[in-house]
Amino acid sequence: MEKPMTIKDIARIAGVSPATVSRVINNNPAGVSRETRAHIQQIVQTYGYQPNNVARSMITKRSNTIGVVVPDIVNQFYTLLLKGVEDMAASRGYSVVLCNSNNNEDKELRNLSYLRDNYVAGIIYNNYRMSERTANLIRSSRVPLIFVDNWGDPIDGICVRINHQHGMAAMANYLLDMGHRAFAYLAGPEGVFSADMRRRGFLDALEERGISFAPRGVLQHCAYSEDAGYEAAKQLLDEKRSITCFVCANDLIAYGVIRLLNERGLRVPDDCSVTGFDDIPFSRLLNPGLTTIYNPVQQLGRSAAQLLIDHIEGAPPPPQRELLFDTHLVRRASVKFLPS
Repeated sequence: MEKPMTIKDIARIAGVSPATVSRVINNNPAGVSRETRAHIQQIVQTYGYQPNNVARSMITKRSNTIGVVVPDIVNQFYTLLLKGVEDMAASRGYSVVLCNSNNNEDKELRNLSYLRDNYVAGIIYNNYRMSERTANLIRSSRVPLIFVDNWGDPIDGICVRINHQHGMAAMANYLLDMGHRAFAYLAGPEGVFSADMRRRGFLDALEERGISFAPRGVLQHCAYSEDAGYEAAKQLLDEKRSITCFVCANDLIAYGVIRLLNERGLRVPDDCSVTGFDDIPFSRLLNPGLTTIYNPVQQLGRSAAQLLIDHIEGAPPPPQRELLFDTHLVRRASVKFLPS
């Protein structure tokens, strides 16, 4: 295998110094004539020279790479988030490296250390919870960082998020208008910002309408996963709860509920209604389609990347520490109208 070309090789062929080649390659051709610059660029193209970005990063302590840290890449929410980040990053000349922590604190710490040690230009971070160890590592690394939906974590920073309360309040009002009162609210993980805000939005909307959640309603916390939704629904049905609608804190939980209802021979929505939150792509493909709340996830990703790159390139931070995006109700066929 041939050895890769180096700057010294390009300089020897061009008849110039390595420093001159370096200035041209790094788009800093001060003092280099237009003819010499074109000559070097032609040689670079002819020989297919690729700069050693790792070595460059070690010297400059910076790269044109953004790190994205997420807890669960299997969740389509994070696939859409990454798509938004990558689209914006590519348009600004940056590449993206993804780190999936799989909801494991030790793995998340290794991911963040890896990104810091490889001199990424900045990090976009999301997790259901931030530990104090993670917060300390972020503080000490001094790498520019933007949060996505992590407001309330133990570290000051800029957060891009949606209005969770507004979204779930819209769902509550819709379900009340459809005649539902006996809710099973599967609230997501307790103590997680997005889950807490969605729960608050739902319960506050009921209170504003003069409707008591108890005693007919039941609230149960569970993970943001299909399996967790399945197990929560199984427990409630085994308890012979009288439920007209499962209100799920995200679409994955709703998928698990629907799977359990199908196994029990219960039809959605004829026997029981089900709703979700996030409107990830599979929700529109279900039969019946899932009524849910649209979450502009790709827009969150694009905005987070834009803010991060602006900061990397020297722009002042925005005056507000929190950028809030709206949601909207997506009515499909998983909710039955119950006449009073």
